Amino acid sequence: MIGKLRERYEVYCELERVADESDYDTPAEAVVKDFGKIDGADLFVLVHMKKCQTSAFMELGYAYARGKEIVLVGPKDALPYMALGLNGPGHPARRIEVERLDEEVAGRI
Repeated sequence: MIGKLRERYEVYCELERVADESDYDTPAEAVVKDFGKIDGADLFVLVHMKKCQTSAFMELGYAYARGKEIVLVGPKDALPYMALGLNGPGHPARRIEVERLDEEVAGRI
């Protein structure tokens, strides 16, 4: 999916550079780097396919507070409760409900 998105967008995906736990930035470094990437972005995409705790929700909240266009990708029951309200009236998010990722999903973003 990321390859397909790169055909149309400049993409930053932290998971591409993390091979194991030792590759992660410190929390303070991650805040500076990730929020900086969000500040420079036109679009924030959260791909969240299963219910789990993740710091990506901090990034989602930051992108929302900064007024970024947001796309939420994943099954409805995997997304955080409040994230489901981000695509209502007056909110900038779109939701793409899918059970699995494939290249077709990239075309919908």
